[in-house]
Amino acid sequence: MSVIQGTITDYQTVTHVTGRIVGEVGGSVSSSHIATFQINEQIVQLRGVAPAGLVNGDVVRVTGQCNSSGIFEAVYYINRTRKCHSPPPQFGTSRFLIKAFLIIGIVILLGCLAVDWIIYSDDNGTDLLDLISSNIPAGLLAGLFLVIGLREKNRIKAVEHGYHEFIGGT
Repeated sequence: MSVIQGTITDYQTVTHVTGRIVGEVGGSVSSSHIATFQINEQIVQLRGVAPAGLVNGDVVRVTGQCNSSGIFEAVYYINRTRKCHSPPPQFGTSRFLIKAFLIIGIVILLGCLAVDWIIYSDDNGTDLLDLISSNIPAGLLAGLFLVIGLREKNRIKAVEHGYHEFIGGT
């Protein structure tokens, strides 16, 4: 991520609507707002769920990165002229899914251990190595759920930390 700052010129905005209507009551429609402007001759594009608080002549600081077309795709902005900034990132559904992944991983892992304990404790001559090898697929599945959940949790923390560092670092 890099940061650019300067005065906005050639500000334009569009609303991008997607979705479909099925019958008279079904379907879904969503919209996003795309602002395109220039800072120091660099074309900047900012997408959001709400219109950006920007106009021509505003002094801004934006963070993001250039795409393959050379357009700087902004993630966050601070408008120094109007004393406002982009809203914080929203992760409501992602947080729920992370918790679900972690809980599923723990339940699978504990289930494997409980099954092993029950079978091994019956003392029918079951070999511990047989029990462990029979639980390898479930153990791998549990590990996969745990790794994905922890990775996404750390990704969200990093994004939130980056946002707060950017907003607080002015």
